Amino acid sequence: MIYQVVVKSSEGHEITIDLCDTEEQMQRITVGQLTEKIVERLPYTEDECRLIFAGMQLELTKLLSEYGIQNNSCIHLFNSVLRLDLPVLWWKFIVYCLFIWIPISCQ
Repeated sequence: MIYQVVVKSSEGHEITIDLCDTEEQMQRITVGQLTEKIVERLPYTEDECRLIFAGMQLELTKLLSEYGIQNNSCIHLFNSVLRLDLPVLWWKFIVYCLFIWIPISCQ
């Protein structure tokens, strides 16, 4: 039997990760090992992965079993790094200057 977990990201990705073949192996898998498998399949780095299960943020050094994660458990993945879309921010700055800041400074 293959032990798996389902990972759902905040960006809409949903993947199934194969973890191991036996219950004994499942008891020894860490959150860090799961994160490595996620990074292989999704466009994230290990530093960007924030995993949530049953309302708790998972720590890399702890075992999945410590959180009660079992075969076919669903784990939520959030990107922990804020990515700034610079072109959008630049245009917002220009609009701010043209419509708010410049008219105020002209009064």
